[in-house]
Amino acid sequence: MINSYPGDAALTEEAALAAGAHNQRDKLTGFYRSTVEASPRDARWSIVLARLQTALEDYPAAIEAYGKAIRVRPEQKDLYEAKASLEERLHKLDDAVVDYQQLYKLSYRDPQWMEKAAEARARQGRTIKADNYFRVASRLEQWGLLDDARKFAELGADAAGADLLVDPGNQSGAVTYARVMARLRQSDAAFRRLAIARQRAENVTLTAVVEQVAKQGLAAVTDEDWRKQRIAQRTAQAKAGFAQALRSMAAVVGEYGTPEEKAQFESWLQAKQSTAADGSELRDVYLPAIQAAGLADMEAALLWEFVEKSGNPMRGELNEWLELERERGQLEEVAPKVESLWATAGPKHRSEILETAATLYRAIGDTASELRMRDKLAAEGRDNYDPRYLQLLLAARPRQLVQKASNCFPVADQSRDTVTQFLLANAKPELAMEGISARGTKLPPVWKKAYTGLTGLYLREHTSEVRESFDGALGGDRTIGE
Repeated sequence: MINSYPGDAALTEEAALAAGAHNQRDKLTGFYRSTVEASPRDARWSIVLARLQTALEDYPAAIEAYGKAIRVRPEQKDLYEAKASLEERLHKLDDAVVDYQQLYKLSYRDPQWMEKAAEARARQGRTIKADNYFRVASRLEQWGLLDDARKFAELGADAAGADLLVDPGNQSGAVTYARVMARLRQSDAAFRRLAIARQRAENVTLTAVVEQVAKQGLAAVTDEDWRKQRIAQRTAQAKAGFAQALRSMAAVVGEYGTPEEKAQFESWLQAKQSTAADGSELRDVYLPAIQAAGLADMEAALLWEFVEKSGNPMRGELNEWLELERERGQLEEVAPKVESLWATAGPKHRSEILETAATLYRAIGDTASELRMRDKLAAEGRDNYDPRYLQLLLAARPRQLVQKASNCFPVADQSRDTVTQFLLANAKPELAMEGISARGTKLPPVWKKAYTGLTGLYLREHTSEVRESFDGALGGDRTIGE
């Protein structure tokens, strides 16, 4: 019967029990050992022998028979499963783990076999490395099996313990965990777990203590400086790991979230951000997450907060914020904010702020506000004779240019000449002539007459004033002798 139906496991078991009851077990198993030896390439007889020996509770012999069958039929999953089950009974857990890992591969990464391997390791009092769990979780996530990925990511987090955010390998696993949880809309639960792991990272692990003792002896354990340095190092590493994980959650929202979900995440992140200890926490932990989620309004608000709190806004914070706002096309609201910094800025930075604000106002076409900025610059001794400032004055307050060209103000002659030349090149003839007249104040009379005549000639202004200036500069109708 067995030879006719070698694949019938129930029949094989019944035959084994009957043989055992009638003292025929050695005869039955001996027959199939001979059959296996005679037909080593036919896996059916090795399987039958393994089933007989399993029913007769000769587990080592059954494992050996399953091994022979596997060598012939390495793709048959049920053979590995039966063999691993027997190995667990005999507490050959290393061998069982190897079979479960092979089953995991043959079953297209079915996570149940990794769970079985983990159970076997737990029975040994050993644990699978956290990195192994995280690799499985990452692969499952790629396949879209998010619930299964979560199980392995959580097992990895458990295995990593206090080193989840400290060890570089575990940090990448924490990123996987955070990403999976975010895709399952469980960001808050992930944040809580990661925050706890960050707190636990401040505790110096037993492994670190053992390593230190091995290097420097027992006295090193009580070395306060070493402990403080070690705690500071782990705290910094945990902060970096936490930032990476939070950023991965935010990136998921940016990639997969609906507009409503993004709005909810923004509110949630703002609540978490409000608990930040200091500006370093905001910049290093929360800003990358905000950027990854594509929350431009929130990013702009945080960058502006950095600008306002900076003792030197020109150090870099302002440029970073301006670059974002230029990309967003929000310069109409930006320029007044920059101008507001002027009142509280230190003397070293006031001119730079005014110059930046003037540039922004010019970009949005607000010439009145731009002129106001340049007036302030002029009041602080800057920008008095900048061509752009002179252009704005010519359009808004041309008479002021005439005043600047005169000798009534304590400025260098070169500056007055600059204004006068600007008037000649850009103003109407009447205003240009007034500029020449103003520039000639307190200069020798011949200067004013000469330049009035030359300017009139250049501008083709044949007025009586121009003719009289020429005559006066040349001495009128007097002869050389006179």
